[in-house]
Amino acid sequence: MASPSRTLTATAPIIATGVLGSPGPILTATSALTTAAIIESPGPILTAATAVASTRILLFVLDRDGDLCIRAGKQNPMEFKVDSGALRRASDKFRQKLLGDWLATKPASSDETWLVVLEDAYPYALKVLLQLIHASRLDEIRDDLPIRTIREIVGLVEKWNLHHIVRHRASQWLELAINMAGTTTMVRDLVDINWVALGMGHMALFTQTINRIATMTKCDHNGNLLDSEGLVLQNHYTFPDDDFLGKQNDLNVQ
Repeated sequence: MASPSRTLTATAPIIATGVLGSPGPILTATSALTTAAIIESPGPILTAATAVASTRILLFVLDRDGDLCIRAGKQNPMEFKVDSGALRRASDKFRQKLLGDWLATKPASSDETWLVVLEDAYPYALKVLLQLIHASRLDEIRDDLPIRTIREIVGLVEKWNLHHIVRHRASQWLELAINMAGTTTMVRDLVDINWVALGMGHMALFTQTINRIATMTKCDHNGNLLDSEGLVLQNHYTFPDDDFLGKQNDLNVQ
């Protein structure tokens, strides 16, 4: 990482050059920041990397004229420049937030960045959903998404009521989960597939993963399920509850 070049205050924006054609403010500092690196990219997705409290944040531009930045994740966060209008049209839940508590954080000046932080959102999963909402850089969505990313997408779909956004992709993701269910030797993968199966209403896949988890685990003297590494499943893996099936069954991909 490049050595710090200067300290930015609340009045000094971070500038990304060579991305949108001419220099322009990408982020406005709300506290003292130290610039670690500015990355130039030939494409409009990866535009800048900055150090904020020693955390490297990548900014992905999904709308050049976007008025909102969403920061997702905690340990390895990403930021997405998006159009708040597109989010409002995509989901009533986004609309409620944008006209509610998110609106209260919008700066009065257009020169300042409107930033919303979603620490509990899985960045790569949110990136896929935002790409679909904005119809932006769709060719960059991998055909072979990791099963953990698919699981997190299913969770975000439920949270933000975005079933209609992913319906045309759901069959492809379900096929990946089905193929993986018969070959993986990792319990953590099977737990993720179990989530996907419930989220998409595929009870045959749900039953298959439960059976495989049962054959790949054992009980200790306290009645806890242990995986092949001796870890207690209840402590290291999260299984979907009954409510998840009811909420997510709108996908209903069979």
